[in-house]
Amino acid sequence: MESVIILAGIIAVIYLVRRRSRARKNRLTTPEVADLRALGLPQQAAGIGPEPLAGTQAGSPADESPDEFISVGDDYFCDTARSADGRYLVGACDECIGARGRNRRGACALKDLRTGEVCFRVPVTRANNPHVSVDGLVIVEDWKSSELSGALLGFNRAGERLWAKHFKANLETSGLSPDGSRAFVCTLSSPHEPHSGKTFLIDTQTGKTLWSSSEGSEVRFDGNTLGVDLQTPDGQTHFFPFDSRGHLSPVYYKVIESIEEEQNRQNHWVVLPKVREAMKQHPPDLALARKLLSGLEGVENQIPAWDRARLFRFRGELADVDGDTQAALLFYRMALELDPAVGIKRRYNALLARQGS
Repeated sequence: MESVIILAGIIAVIYLVRRRSRARKNRLTTPEVADLRALGLPQQAAGIGPEPLAGTQAGSPADESPDEFISVGDDYFCDTARSADGRYLVGACDECIGARGRNRRGACALKDLRTGEVCFRVPVTRANNPHVSVDGLVIVEDWKSSELSGALLGFNRAGERLWAKHFKANLETSGLSPDGSRAFVCTLSSPHEPHSGKTFLIDTQTGKTLWSSSEGSEVRFDGNTLGVDLQTPDGQTHFFPFDSRGHLSPVYYKVIESIEEEQNRQNHWVVLPKVREAMKQHPPDLALARKLLSGLEGVENQIPAWDRARLFRFRGELADVDGDTQAALLFYRMALELDPAVGIKRRYNALLARQGS
């Protein structure tokens, strides 16, 4: 009996560690989007949404039950979730090494908490991350035993398999709408492109895939609406819903573009080509060039000499346009010291001669 209790404890610890390790945050880090309303976000996307279910914390899935488990005979199901109304508790147990050193297949079990009845226990090779609806419909991930493969399985309250969706990719996460009508599953990267890094929305009654999308991360249901969470450093979570075809709104892409721009502000290999293009325009876009170069202030020593020479050249050209001859000569000289072939020697000599005349 002691060995069974110890085994159950080990399984619980492994599950909790795994659940935490699977959490992945897509954080916005740019001060330019601190006021997300300025980008045209709807109220829900700006963090104003429905209240969480009683007994849950805001921002946490309503059906997670990390401190509960189901026991059926010698099996302990520690990866658990409750239905939205609290009636059902579903549990998953991954495959493990049994007491006699034999490999034990995983399983999934459903319990009716009102009656105390165990509705079913079904074998699933590597059962993980189960969910259950208010009418007892269950989905559970099967991580399988082979590399780059996984499946999402659907069962009714009696434990009869309704459908199975198989993927040539490992599964990242999945979820079930509160009304049980829709499920989603997200896959990780895979050489099989149709299943690589995708989100699939599934009709739970038929098992039919309604759409797939390669956009977004941190997918979840907000009520019965599937969407994507983005989280800002101040802790605000912004929800962007998918439309009926699996597309996200233009506002989502505007936010992502702003984030990428801010993240690239100090990446010289991104900034310098953009500055060159701005300077080549007719007339040159001097305001854009100055804005881009401002992101490299204070990080010059981290830039390789060849690129640093071009940085100083651009700064010299801007100073020359502004009529600041002293600053232009200084930047040109610094650029030539780093790379004599930077392309400004004649301009430098002409400016030096004009200053001496």
